[in-house]
Amino acid sequence: MKYLLVTLEYPPFFGGIAHYYGHLVKNFPGTITVLDNSQGQLVSEHLLWKWWPAIRSIWRAVQEEKINYILVGHILPRF
Repeated sequence: MKYLLVTLEYPPFFGGIAHYYGHLVKNFPGTITVLDNSQGQLVSEHLLWKWWPAIRSIWRAVQEEKINYILVGHILPRF
C-alpha cells in the first residue's frame, strides 16, 4: 500500500506536529510520500484560490505515485 501524507508542518519545520510526522514516516511499515508546503505547493497567498495548489498537488501525487490512501494532517490553522 502507498500512502500520501499532506501536512503544512514536516521536518525541518520545528515543533511537535512536525516531529510527530517525521517519526511516523520514519517508522511506518508501508511507503509514505510526504507533500508539505516547503516549496509553496499547498497554500497560495491569493485569497480566492488559497487551496487550489493543494488540490492540484494532491491530484498529481496520487496519479504519479499510484497512492492508495491519503492522510491529511494539521492543515486548518492556515485558514
